[in-house]
Amino acid sequence: MEVVKHCPEYVKRDRLKIVRKKIFSVITHFHFDSKFLEASSSLLKKFWNNISNTTENILAGVISILTMIKLDIPYVNYNDICKYLNIGQSTVFYQVKNKILRPLHIEGFNGFKKSPKLLLPLLTA
Repeated sequence: MEVVKHCPEYVKRDRLKIVRKKIFSVITHFHFDSKFLEASSSLLKKFWNNISNTTENILAGVISILTMIKLDIPYVNYNDICKYLNIGQSTVFYQVKNKILRPLHIEGFNGFKKSPKLLLPLLTA
């Protein structure tokens, strides 16, 4: 609320547009193709209500990593995405585990590399 006093434009900003720009920046930096753009847009729309209460960088990181899992992209490390967005991989892990999987009562998530089969049904549905 304090920010709004000093920067009223903060309330009017389109967070979804900002996140899409950040994801596009990831696509450009890591040379992903148009399939990545389509899949990330779909996942962003699907999970927006669950994860929209965090920063734009974290949102872009969560969606980018989930998109990489969905498209089975092995040649970019998840941590590289996090470093590029200046976020911690543990933050993305937390968002997926507590904001996406927990409300669906899905247990057993131990990490992106250890539990991709747990995530795939959510990402492809």
